Amino acid sequence: MSSRNKLCTCGSGKLYRKCCGKQQVNATKPAGSHRVTLPNGEQLPVQQVIEAAMSLHQAGRVRRAAELYRSVLAVKPRHADALHLLGVAERQLGNLPQAVELIRTAITINPQTAMYHSNLGQVYCAQGLAVNAEASCRRAIELDSVLPEAYLNLGNALKLQHKAVEAFEIFEQVLRLRPNYIDALLAKGDVLHEAGKHTDALECYRQIIGLQPGSTAGLTRVGINLRVQGRFEEAISHYQTAIQNFPKIPELHHNLAIVFHRLGQLEDAIASMRCVLALTPDDTIAQHLLATYEGRATASAPAEYVRDLFDAYAETFENHLVQKLGYRTPDLLFDAMRSSAGVQDNLSILDLGCGTGLMGVLLHAQCTRLIGIDISPKMVEKAREKGIYTELLAADILPYLQSSVVGNFDGVVAADVFVYVGVLDSIFTQVKRVVKCGGFFAFSVEALLDDEADFVLDATGRYRHSAAYLRRLTAASGLLEIHFASTIIRYQEDHPVQGYLCVLAVPAIASL
Repeated sequence: MSSRNKLCTCGSGKLYRKCCGKQQVNATKPAGSHRVTLPNGEQLPVQQVIEAAMSLHQAGRVRRAAELYRSVLAVKPRHADALHLLGVAERQLGNLPQAVELIRTAITINPQTAMYHSNLGQVYCAQGLAVNAEASCRRAIELDSVLPEAYLNLGNALKLQHKAVEAFEIFEQVLRLRPNYIDALLAKGDVLHEAGKHTDALECYRQIIGLQPGSTAGLTRVGINLRVQGRFEEAISHYQTAIQNFPKIPELHHNLAIVFHRLGQLEDAIASMRCVLALTPDDTIAQHLLATYEGRATASAPAEYVRDLFDAYAETFENHLVQKLGYRTPDLLFDAMRSSAGVQDNLSILDLGCGTGLMGVLLHAQCTRLIGIDISPKMVEKAREKGIYTELLAADILPYLQSSVVGNFDGVVAADVFVYVGVLDSIFTQVKRVVKCGGFFAFSVEALLDDEADFVLDATGRYRHSAAYLRRLTAASGLLEIHFASTIIRYQEDHPVQGYLCVLAVPAIASL
């Protein structure tokens, strides 16, 4: 079938000839003599290359499609359709700044195309720029008041701004415009789920499965919903049935493993996680979880695992940690710093793994410069709301330290961060490098009371470190121990979690 008679890759749900293909004919002169030279030397008319690119795009070969869109732009740099569709492809590939630039350029050429504005809003949502996304989607609706995609993207932008009630109303409107629109059902279900209306959410997710039995999103959401409600046996039964019908969906095996682990059925959890890795051998999160289930230590938790964990946790993080788990680390560590390191005013401090800013709230009064970094973009956004940091970045700890200049900080603080890092050698070395002579390094860990191992990876997915290991690293990196204490840092299922609070000093005279 001709690409012109297939669904448009822009996401409109319309045939290409009735969507971007029609728009392009109206927006530009016919390609005529313009021909594109392909890598094999063949020369084809522009429109034929666009259609070939769309066929690849529709088949999931996004990178190859992007190459063809670029080849069109090499001949016709202001081809709005190619710019827009390349922007869609770049969003799918995760290249968000490029996607914004491309779609915005398409809009300057053809500003009246609603789908361009809608898809720009979708990219802004992916960047977390909810206000920009809302503006783009509202512009799309001004141009086309019955475009379901624009309303869907608007709802997602509102949801990103924590306007759940408004978002829900928009998703309802989308479903009136296009009944059984799976993306809208999913978005509606997610809003209901997050609001604690699990029964209504479950109905949305099951409706998705009725419409598309192999929907990964629908199948996994049903299981997650049942698990959150504590309906574990139903969740297991659901996943097992789904796996019988769709055995090659790794997310089903992954989520089943999590339920088994929650119930303490470790052998079943291990077997399910091994199924994930049989399907996706390079899945670093599955590799990490399998290691936790099997009791094997790894060097550190994968960045993707920590980022996803805390992105999902950002909204409820402070309430859950402080109110439910009795989290005391920031206060305890701050007291230890003041008593041992003599923390004064006008300091430049780096808050590693700053989270929502619980440590920063205590530090900022002593700082003229307070830098916070965290691997979770959503945690960084929550920290930014406090208005206490000079600068905030979503970044991984070690690369950031390695890129910092020597003696850049008076102190470095890491509260409850190293529970996701096993091997700390490089971090100690880099902290010593970036802290000024006479400065300090304060951190906490979960305690491994047996000094026979440097660290262990618990079934919780967190690391515990031994005192012997920490003291060996301190000496090896040329730091001085000025405070080391064992204390209860929080509670886990009503059981105390023992930790170490450590404050180290960089010698006043640096050792090279």
